[in-house]
Amino acid sequence: MTEPRLLGIIESILFVASEAISGKDIIRVISEECPEMTAKEVRYALDRLGEKYRSESSGLFLLKIQDTYQLVSKKENNPFVEKITVKRKKKTLSQAALEVISIIAYKQPITKIEIDEIRGVKSDGIISNLTEYGLIEEKGRLDRIGRPILYGTTEMFLKEFGIDSIKNLPKIVNTENTNEGL
Repeated sequence: MTEPRLLGIIESILFVASEAISGKDIIRVISEECPEMTAKEVRYALDRLGEKYRSESSGLFLLKIQDTYQLVSKKENNPFVEKITVKRKKKTLSQAALEVISIIAYKQPITKIEIDEIRGVKSDGIISNLTEYGLIEEKGRLDRIGRPILYGTTEMFLKEFGIDSIKNLPKIVNTENTNEGL
């Protein structure tokens, strides 16, 4: 295999990964498909890729911490990258995320277990994302076994949804018990 081809494979692996990958995992993946590749050749290619990204013209950087590697944007580009990622976060609340934020807004403070019971599915990832976006936060802990976290909305939630107070959330209309359409 040529060096440019190997560099391209490693670059693709790092590009699609959402977190750091160990050098051992990169070597394992490559050797499964190309048994002729040695660990030494792959490590050399990782070093060469790091050199490539150190050039001034590249917007990326190969971050190496101990034996893990991750493609990241260069720090000097963060002000530009943040403008895009913040906009994207605002635009990309899934239907499930909207469902979870609605449950929290109307039932706060509420535990993850209570949210899961209402939805009928686990909400760990969504709660984590909503916390990262600054739309919900920990409001304390319930005084029972396990001391589960209580979640509530934030000021950013109010700003993002154009609400001046939780008291001004739209009223929930129960249509299950109405005789409309009969």
